[in-house]
Amino acid sequence: MGHKRGLDGSYFKPTKDELFAEYQKGMADLMINDSERVLAEKKKIEIDRTEIEIMKQKLELQQKQMIILEHKIDLVATTSKVKNSSKDQTPTN
Repeated sequence: MGHKRGLDGSYFKPTKDELFAEYQKGMADLMINDSERVLAEKKKIEIDRTEIEIMKQKLELQQKQMIILEHKIDLVATTSKVKNSSKDQTPTN
């Protein structure tokens, strides 16, 4: 049949690091003391707050950049109108 190792090669074999990473995900649920769970939740909330603050700062920066671009557009439009009106007022021979 050609099966030297049987079905061993067909099954998932996680490493010790992979197993430990999965264990850590549920470790807080296995503990009697909720302090670890509370600390993990506080840490996640703090990370979320930091990410929100960064997003707020980025939004404010983008809003300021939009205002600058709008002013530039207005300036270009005004300059264009001035040029066109000066061309219209130039006497032709």
